[in-house]
Amino acid sequence: MNKSIDLAKAFNHVFEDDDWLVKVMIGCLVCLVPILGFAAVGYELQVVRNVAKGQARPMPSWDDLSTYFLNGLQLGIARLVLVLPAIVGIFFAMATLFLVPFSAIFLTSDLDSSAGERIMGIVMVVCMLIFFAGLLFGMLYSLVIGFLLPAMTANFARRGTFASCFAVREIFDFIRRNSSNYLMVWLAGILAGLIFAVVYMVVNFIPCLGALLAIPLSLAGVFYIYMVNGHALGQAIALDPSMALAPAPDQPAIAEGAT
Repeated sequence: MNKSIDLAKAFNHVFEDDDWLVKVMIGCLVCLVPILGFAAVGYELQVVRNVAKGQARPMPSWDDLSTYFLNGLQLGIARLVLVLPAIVGIFFAMATLFLVPFSAIFLTSDLDSSAGERIMGIVMVVCMLIFFAGLLFGMLYSLVIGFLLPAMTANFARRGTFASCFAVREIFDFIRRNSSNYLMVWLAGILAGLIFAVVYMVVNFIPCLGALLAIPLSLAGVFYIYMVNGHALGQAIALDPSMALAPAPDQPAIAEGAT
């Protein structure tokens, strides 16, 4: 019988680190800086590898920022490439809303009112069809890619090459071998996002404090989601004989295959 990942551990491990507050604060600052934010993705990747290797302290220190940045840059760009079609679809959907008034001026300026109304009606129908089609495509595509991203991250954690992010067969094989655990990894990311959304809304209801904490709370939420995703995925890798990385020589192996 296959072992299951420990979701509670994925959510709690951050607070079990003696220096968790400092590490989270540094992670928030890294997320705040444009471009440097890729280092937070690399830090998430290091959490994945630490858990997969069975290291007792999955939250690494921030003393290797350059490595985190380079790894995170590769993985972040790969994620962006996969998500790009959804972005384009939603962009075109929203762009159609701004085309309506300009189309009305351009197409009806030289026509009588009745002809102008007919043409405007056609333009409105076409624009709304494009809007809903683009929005639906963007949402559905995002769901599919969002489901595949953890497997892509797992393959990059294993091989460490940009090309491994697009090794379709290996990615789908990982999902197939670990279907139940993989589903839990995916759900962990969704649940972490929902928890953050609830906390964010509650804090925003507090006068003054909500506005004051909006940015730091958002950064902390993003970083925490990275940590939950990283730990859950690392557990799934550790429980897969075909994927698990060898334990580091100076670190004890994790009992039951997870931290």
